[in-house]
Amino acid sequence: MKTSFVRLVVLVAIMLLGVSAVSAQYQTHIVQPGETLSQIAVNYGVNLTTLAQINNISNPSRIYPGQRLVIPQGYVPPVTVATYYVQPGDTLQKIAVRYGTTWQALAAYNNIANPNRIWVGMAIQIPGTGYQPPVYPQPQPSNYYYVQYGDTMLRIAARFGVNVWRLAEANGIYNLNWIYAGQRLIIP
Repeated sequence: MKTSFVRLVVLVAIMLLGVSAVSAQYQTHIVQPGETLSQIAVNYGVNLTTLAQINNISNPSRIYPGQRLVIPQGYVPPVTVATYYVQPGDTLQKIAVRYGTTWQALAAYNNIANPNRIWVGMAIQIPGTGYQPPVYPQPQPSNYYYVQYGDTMLRIAARFGVNVWRLAEANGIYNLNWIYAGQRLIIP
């Protein structure tokens, strides 16, 4: 009983010291309704992957209003210089040229996934000079093969020079006989 009380006191002390050490290097952000992790990352100028890792978020699509996020200190949110309302005939490229920036920077700053989907009256925030959209690592292209009628895992593995078990593992196949014509296989 006495030992568990001492452990509890030590644990609380460590947690309190840990929180003060963390707060010196980081700032916090409370997630608001409608915000996405990528939008928050862009607003603070933080790489999305870094923000997810710091906050132990395994799925960046799953954040919730009221959630407290830790933002690395030293990141300053870019300053919005102006708000522009889209007019008939505008494109993101035309707006970017007008304000001396790139359409990619406008799309990233405003969290616009498809730059061709802007509408009349839409508010576009114009970032301050020097704003650079975050650079995310590009996924490496994989080789795919579509199973043909009569193919077997052994023949496909031999064709691409890979181990049949590695091929099965890469595709989540546990029985080598369970493939079908039209199935897409990743070639490791």
